[in-house]
Amino acid sequence: MVGDRALRYDERPPDHTPIHTANLPATPVRDRNIVATAWIEAPTELLALGRDLPGEPVAEYKRRIGPWLLWRSGPATDADARYWVAHTDDLLRQFTFRLFPDGSGEGVGPSGTRHDRFRSWKEDLRDSKSVAVTDVAAPRLGGMVPLADVLSPGRVTDEVLADGRATPAVRESLRRIPSWRNALSVVSVYTQTAVVVVAAVWLGPWSWIPAVVLMGRAHAQFASLMHEAAHRLLFCNKAANDFVGRWLIGYPAFTNTDAYRRVHMAHHRHEFGPDEPDIPLYANYPISTASFRRKLLRDATGRTGLRLLRDQFMGITSPMAIVRRTLLKILAVQAVLIAGSIVAGYWWVYPLFWLLPYLTVWRVINRLRSIAEHGGLMASSDRRVATHSVAQHPLAQFFLVPFNIGFHLAHHVDAGVPFRNLPRYHRLLRESRYVSPGYEYASYPAIWRTLRGSG
Repeated sequence: MVGDRALRYDERPPDHTPIHTANLPATPVRDRNIVATAWIEAPTELLALGRDLPGEPVAEYKRRIGPWLLWRSGPATDADARYWVAHTDDLLRQFTFRLFPDGSGEGVGPSGTRHDRFRSWKEDLRDSKSVAVTDVAAPRLGGMVPLADVLSPGRVTDEVLADGRATPAVRESLRRIPSWRNALSVVSVYTQTAVVVVAAVWLGPWSWIPAVVLMGRAHAQFASLMHEAAHRLLFCNKAANDFVGRWLIGYPAFTNTDAYRRVHMAHHRHEFGPDEPDIPLYANYPISTASFRRKLLRDATGRTGLRLLRDQFMGITSPMAIVRRTLLKILAVQAVLIAGSIVAGYWWVYPLFWLLPYLTVWRVINRLRSIAEHGGLMASSDRRVATHSVAQHPLAQFFLVPFNIGFHLAHHVDAGVPFRNLPRYHRLLRESRYVSPGYEYASYPAIWRTLRGSG
């Protein structure tokens, strides 16, 4: 607003804050323009919407029309522009309307009717029988919140308070970063990865399936250490932490560590709050067994991974220079890995043992771990209402939750505790009864059964 006057569309500043589909507002935003590059699930078609228009304008969000998300690339009047919508339940259901400088246009609506006026095209959207406005469901949260009788305050001890926070002296001890030991962890991940690849090449095709599975675990290891670097807990030295977090851990695993840090800190500031980046991943649990299987099948067959990788590569057309530069750095690291495979005489090692596990096995691991952390929960000042706790077992720690990332409640009670100290912190939470037997799941299969508990 300028005084009592609403800002014109071309006066509003661009908003590049990452946003998920569930958080796109229902009504027009009058104080800023949400750009398409900020929409985390933005389809490729939207990101390319204005490429053939003068100045190649980036699309901006307008509003919801029933189940449709409306975006526009180009000026609102007296110029070439293009409107685009996608259905909230299926972003592949898309319609476009081209607007010409004289106010006429052309586009097909959901009914199959061709329109030459924007108003009639918009009415077609509003009248479509796909989903009525009142039927557009908000994400369902809180379906797996623990019962109140297992959420009583913890017992105050010499180490922790009733809300799980450590006492000052213990907190200082827990927050010490063992930089040299963490450096050995980085080296160990590279060593384990190299051993798997060399063994698979030496043993031949019969070993390739287990090698692909183990390389999915390697991606989980890289992700866990990248997460540690994003919290700046990998090394005491900030420059070393950020260099290793980017070039040795993040970029090899297709991750923009700095962008991840920005989004992930929003997650920690207020789990399930208005800036929560992962609502679509955590919402609507428990779900049916059939739905659970469909999600895992999409992950295992690479459909999820390919979509995310495609969307990431669209960053090369981003109007933000930092996005383009970082993507080029990631691609440069991938080029080094490809070149290494070729020079070694085994060009197929990169697509088979690095790219394929990333697109398939790692996507399954990531979903199973993520929903076991926050699936079906909700915002609360009590961390136990927003975060699950799952008892840790050696097999899960080896394959699913390396580097103690499975001690997730302790991590959320104090996100400044390095991964090596999380088991100790979790033990203190158990001893204080902040983590009670009735609250903690006995294993990952136990929580997954509950997550798919609706039959």
